[in-house]
Amino acid sequence: MKKLFLMLSVLISFLCLLLAAAPFTPAVAGSFLMLIFAGVLGFKGYSKISLLLLCINTFSVVVSPNIKESSFAALTVISIIFIFSFTGVALGLPKGVQRYDSCVDS
Repeated sequence: MKKLFLMLSVLISFLCLLLAAAPFTPAVAGSFLMLIFAGVLGFKGYSKISLLLLCINTFSVVVSPNIKESSFAALTVISIIFIFSFTGVALGLPKGVQRYDSCVDS
């Protein structure tokens, strides 16, 4: 069940990536939610999936034409979301390494 949920999150992220290229879709909001989800997953120690979600959703936000027309307040919120996501993944990397090492040893 957990693997299905993680695969579904990657699928949703990839769909947001494809839809973010169009200027009329609100897919960037989905990418922001998935960035926060990647930060939480990274903090929990799921480093591989969180790095994948982080890469997909960061690229989705960067290629979106809606970001070019953002105000300063919107860009501040975006930077806070990125800081939360990257910090969560960075703090969870040692947990993911410990989890991987324990799987290899047994």
